[in-house]
Amino acid sequence: MKLRHFKYLASLLLVSVLSLALGLTGLAWGEKPKGEPIKIGYVQTLSGLAMVYTVGALRAFQLGAEEINDAGGVLGRPLKIIVRDDKGIPSEGLKFAREMVINEKVDLLAGVIVSAVALAVSEYAKSQKTLFVVDGATSSAITEEKGHDYLIRVGTDTTTDRGRGLARIMKDMPNKKFFTITHDYEYGWRIISDFWDDFVKVRKDVERVGEIKVKLGTPDFTPIISAIMAANPEVVVSGIWGSDSVSFIKQAKAAGMFDKIKLFTGSEVV
Repeated sequence: MKLRHFKYLASLLLVSVLSLALGLTGLAWGEKPKGEPIKIGYVQTLSGLAMVYTVGALRAFQLGAEEINDAGGVLGRPLKIIVRDDKGIPSEGLKFAREMVINEKVDLLAGVIVSAVALAVSEYAKSQKTLFVVDGATSSAITEEKGHDYLIRVGTDTTTDRGRGLARIMKDMPNKKFFTITHDYEYGWRIISDFWDDFVKVRKDVERVGEIKVKLGTPDFTPIISAIMAANPEVVVSGIWGSDSVSFIKQAKAAGMFDKIKLFTGSEVV
């Protein structure tokens, strides 16, 4: 999706969320905002493998706020976005959430692409009765097992269009030998379990000949690719995302893995 499209989606998100969080019913279009700013604490992984998504997403969020402020703000109040980089670490995300709620006095929290970070921030938001809008993290646990009244997800989840969706797409394939690879944390665990649990319900004849979990930010997939090829699967199902997906696919292609093995991914490939 082009950045200009993200701009309008971000604008709509900001307006909708603020209306829910603050009981606002409309915008003061055309008037210069004069009231106290409405503060949004934006926690995001702005470094490492997630940058391919998050840097552009942050800019879109900022463009949306600028557009709303140029049009008069929300009932005369300007939007102010306060940004923190959680580096994909749950303890960092939790630290920044606390700092922004307690010290910055933000009206709501938003952002987060790493599911483990989202779960940590979500629990804190619940304890503080502060609205948290998740715009990237997709583990279904965030809105299912760990869902609460102060949480809104504006994206997809691992169960519907990713795990189960992939299972339904692949159910009519003739292949029977599968190998799974994913990141070793909440999102990676959930997307593969959502996929495989549903897949074996519709395909009783399939076998998982191996599974590997890798660290976020893995630079060298060579030994992993060798292990996959040694297991001789017909299909590899991947939950790897971000720049790691690029590294894995490039290295797998160079090793000749795709000459005999198909790759299906339930995560974004950039």
